[in-house]
Amino acid sequence: MNKRLIGSILVFCLILVNLLVSEELRPYKLINSDKLLVEKGELEYITLLIGNVHFFYGDTEFFSDQAEIYEKQKLTKMIGNVEVLDDTLFLSADIIEYHRNEDELNLTGNVKIVETHIDSTKRYYQADSVGYLRTDKTILADNNVIVFDERENLRGECGQLRYYMQDKYGYLIKEPAIFMLDKDSVSVAAQKIEYFQDFRKIAASFDIKVLAKEFSINSDFLLYFEEDDKAIFLGNPEFNSDFANARAREFQLFFDDRNLIQADLYDSCRVDFRTEDNTDKKSWAEANYMRFDFDNGELEKCNAINNVISYFHQDKTQDRDFSANHVNGQQLVIEVEDNKITLIRMEKRIQGKYKFSSK
Repeated sequence: MNKRLIGSILVFCLILVNLLVSEELRPYKLINSDKLLVEKGELEYITLLIGNVHFFYGDTEFFSDQAEIYEKQKLTKMIGNVEVLDDTLFLSADIIEYHRNEDELNLTGNVKIVETHIDSTKRYYQADSVGYLRTDKTILADNNVIVFDERENLRGECGQLRYYMQDKYGYLIKEPAIFMLDKDSVSVAAQKIEYFQDFRKIAASFDIKVLAKEFSINSDFLLYFEEDDKAIFLGNPEFNSDFANARAREFQLFFDDRNLIQADLYDSCRVDFRTEDNTDKKSWAEANYMRFDFDNGELEKCNAINNVISYFHQDKTQDRDFSANHVNGQQLVIEVEDNKITLIRMEKRIQGKYKFSSK
C-alpha cells in the first residue's frame, strides 16, 4: 500500500480520535466567548468563559457575561445577564446553574420566564428563585412569585408556585391570590389555589375571599370553569353587597364574559336586604332554593322557592307609615331597581301576619 495513503489514514484516525475525546470532554458546543481560560481546581479542571458567552447543550441555547464549567461535577454556572432558550421557554436571571446529571436549571436574582402558547400568546413568571426540571417540564418558583397569562388576562401572586407543564396543572400557596383583569377586576384569595388546563379550571380551598366591584364572597371551597363561565362555592358560602347579604350551603354563580348575571343558592338559603337607601338590612327571606338575577353587576330580581319564610320591614318616614309583615309561602318574588325594591310578591299557600302603625 502507498506510504502516503497509509499516512493519510493514520492522520485521519488521529483527528477523529481527538474529535471524539474533545466531544467527551466538552459536551457543549461553544459559539462565542471573548476569552477562554482553563484553571486547575482541587478536584478537576474548570473552564472559564468570559465576555459575550454563547453556547449550546443539545438544542438548549445559553447566553451570559461569564460561565464556569465544571466537567467532573457536570455543572455549569452562568453569571450576569443570563438567558436560556429551551423549546417554548425563555428564561433569564442574574445567575443560572445547570446541573447536567439532573437536567435541572437553578435560577436566582431577577428571575423571569416566558412561556409561549401554541396560539403565540404568552405566560410570564417572575420570582426571586426558580428551579426548572427540564426532563419533567416542571417550574418550581419561590418568593415574590408573579404569574401573568396573556390569553386568560389573569394575574397571580404568591410565595410559592409549582407548575407541571406536561400535565397543564399547577398550584399557588403561601398567601396566593389571582386577579381576573377585566374592566372590573375580580380577585380570589385562599390558602391554596390550583389551576388545571392552563387556567381553564381553577380550584381554591380554605379561607376563600372573592372581591368584585359590587360584591364579595367568603367560603371554604371554590371551583371555577372557564368553558361554562361558572363558579361553584361550597362550605357555607356568604355573599355580601351594599344591598343584601346572603348565605346557603352552596352557591352557583354564572357569568357572561366574567360579568355576574345569575346566582343560584341551594339548601338553607337566607338573604338579608334593605328596603331603602341608607337603611339597615332589616328585611329577610329564607327558602330551600333562591335565584338572583343581575344586570351590570346590580341585583334586579330574586326568586325564592319552597318553604319560604320572609320578613319585610319598612320604617316610618314623612311619606308613609311603619309596616312589617311576616309571611310564609311556596314562592317569593322580589324585584329591584337601582338598589330599591319595586315589588314583593308571595305566591301559593300564603300565611302571615301584618303590622301597621302611624306612630
